[in-house]
Order: sequence, then C-alpha cells, then structure tokens
Amino acid sequence: MPMRASSSIVLTSMERFEVRGAYRYGPKGAQFDSPDVLIKDQGKLVIVAECKATKLTYLAQFAEDPFEPATRFGEELDDEEDAA
Repeated sequence: MPMRASSSIVLTSMERFEVRGAYRYGPKGAQFDSPDVLIKDQGKLVIVAECKATKLTYLAQFAEDPFEPATRFGEELDDEEDAA
C-alpha cells in the first residue's frame, strides 16, 4: 500500500521516529488492514493512528465554501418538515 499523507507528514517533520503506513496482513483471502499510521521511537511502538474522513458531496467538493451546500440542504429539509 502506498504511504498516506498522514504518515508522510510525520516522517518528514520528525526524523527521529520510524513511521510505517498502512499495510495488509494475514493469510490470503482473510487479510486485514493495519492502522493507517504506526510510529516507533527507539524501536518501541508509541503511536497508533487511524485516520477517518467523510467523503465530500459533489457540491461540497467544488463549492467556494464546502459547508454551504450542506447547510442549504439541511435548511431545505427543515422547510419540508415545516410544510408537512
């Protein structure tokens, strides 16, 4: 698996740490993904990080303010509830 941006940032800004990105392990057909970032200090595992993100909607990806389409959509739902 290629190194994710989160691993790369730690690796380039904190050279003393050994950083490993996500990898797959286990027998074929029953593999698991490791956490996104594993950081060792002097050979000892000190940080395990799992990065989560929500995929932006198409509107939010290209909006000047990515939160505006979500707010507007929420307002539309509220308007529909009021009308019912």
